[in-house]
Amino acid sequence: RAERLTALADELGTTSCSVDDVLKDSMITAVVIAAPAMAHVALAEQAMSAGKAVWLEKPAALSRDGMERLIAAESRHGVHVMVGHVMRYDENVEALHDLVSQGALGDLIRVEGDRTAPGRLRTDENVLMGFGPHALSIMLPLIGDEKLADLRVVGRTGQALVNPAAGHIDAAHITLACGDNLRLSLDLSWLHPQRRRCTTVIGTNAMAVLDELAPPGHRLKIINYAIKNLDHHRDPELILDAPYYIETHEEPPLTRQCRDFIRCLQTQDRPRTGLLQAKAGLDILWSE
Repeated sequence: RAERLTALADELGTTSCSVDDVLKDSMITAVVIAAPAMAHVALAEQAMSAGKAVWLEKPAALSRDGMERLIAAESRHGVHVMVGHVMRYDENVEALHDLVSQGALGDLIRVEGDRTAPGRLRTDENVLMGFGPHALSIMLPLIGDEKLADLRVVGRTGQALVNPAAGHIDAAHITLACGDNLRLSLDLSWLHPQRRRCTTVIGTNAMAVLDELAPPGHRLKIINYAIKNLDHHRDPELILDAPYYIETHEEPPLTRQCRDFIRCLQTQDRPRTGLLQAKAGLDILWSE
């Protein structure tokens, strides 16, 4: 392990050292934690106790107890934690959030998040922790902070496909309700023939499809629509306008998140993707 670390450092033209060495170094004011999920809480607590700001990969914690420990440590040590919800820094995601907040789609009635892949099967975290945080980090801001308290889980299924005896969830579906008319659904699987990274938003005036895997310039599609014959004795008719695409600069979201992390260090502002934002999504994924 030490040899591998040294070889990697040589390849990158830098040096390697232990976690203790980093935390004892007063010249280091912030750390990035990209470790197995089960180690996130302990490493972040160590870093915060040493007075370091933290960029913590998702999921921030694998349990409610772990999340509460992180929130308490952040408050106790007076440092901030940014969680690695990188898609919140994607320009297409930001454009979608802006369209919704401006009312361009009308009142929201449905939001769907699909994240599937013939992916790498993991044992340190299930598909809820592996895929769920990214999807919810896109979906939850769409409904607004003021409505989060009204969000409730109304349906939930999970299936252990690879090793049923172990009970390790490889596919899951969650349905949420917000008020009387808004529904959200989350479809997650890493044992699936298709790779999908898609968020669909349906409003009363228009629909939006955010496809993270589409070519640049075609990742955010908008379709205006109308429904005719609602007040007649014929079947309602759905009229779709031609779709159009929202153009963005397509700067890599990780680059933008890095820049914002540095800005937060300089200004002491709370990061956009802090622990409380992460907790809102994880509470849904942990729900029974």
